[in-house]
Amino acid sequence: MYWRSGSLFAVPFDARRLELAGSPVPILEGVEGYPGNGRAAYSFSEAGSLVYKPGGPTASVQHLAWVDRQGKVQPIPAPPQYYYDVRLSPDGKRVTFAQGDAGKQTLAWTLADGSGQPEALAQTEAGGPTSWSPDGKLLASNGGPFRQTDILLLPLPDGRGSERGGSERGAPQPFLKTQHDEEGAIFSPDGRWIAYSSRKSGQYQVYVRPAAAGAGGKWPVSTGGVFGDVGSGALASYDAAADGKRFVVIHSGAELAAATSEVHFVLEWFEDIRRQVRAGG
Repeated sequence: MYWRSGSLFAVPFDARRLELAGSPVPILEGVEGYPGNGRAAYSFSEAGSLVYKPGGPTASVQHLAWVDRQGKVQPIPAPPQYYYDVRLSPDGKRVTFAQGDAGKQTLAWTLADGSGQPEALAQTEAGGPTSWSPDGKLLASNGGPFRQTDILLLPLPDGRGSERGGSERGAPQPFLKTQHDEEGAIFSPDGRWIAYSSRKSGQYQVYVRPAAAGAGGKWPVSTGGVFGDVGSGALASYDAAADGKRFVVIHSGAELAAATSEVHFVLEWFEDIRRQVRAGG
């Protein structure tokens, strides 16, 4: 199942042969999504219930904002564009994010209080920041081509980077670079370990290895597979401040203007899908 141009499509799949077994069939119109990366506002349960946000393709123009626990929105004055993968620095003074379209992205940051202008940190082909080291001196990020994502570490020697263009900032260094997908790196609270996901086995599994450069060894955490990577998914669109009183979020212009959103639920949806796919085939 996938989203395209405001509609959900389903296509039969042969799980034994791991190949498509038919042609795509439109099954639901009027679902909100983002053409820039294909993400859409829907999910479904194993029992076959669907939840989705009605709408259509949303313009790839978004905003950064603070939202407190009462729902009050305070925009961060950064240029409107396509943002994703927001992460707050350990001291809460900077917001890091990725910007741009898929395949050509910029890793950047801006001051969390809204002063100053966003500053580019590095160019990446796919992915954005996933985690800061607890001392603020390393920023982990996804990078590399699609389906061959690598884990990068960006050195920030003073824990902040230079206030005048990053003269003390190093270039991104590969932490893990192979022919497989490795992504979603998350530092442990003490900064000694990094958890990440890899598709080396054919499906995503979670591993842990030392964060120190040159330290060998890795240990599997999962065995039955995981969905996506450790540091992305829904969490990529917001991050919580250390005091738990507010969140930095990615907002569309419509979301900034409206305080509430309508959500639709559909029960026993899988049976309806099967009927539509059979009729379409």
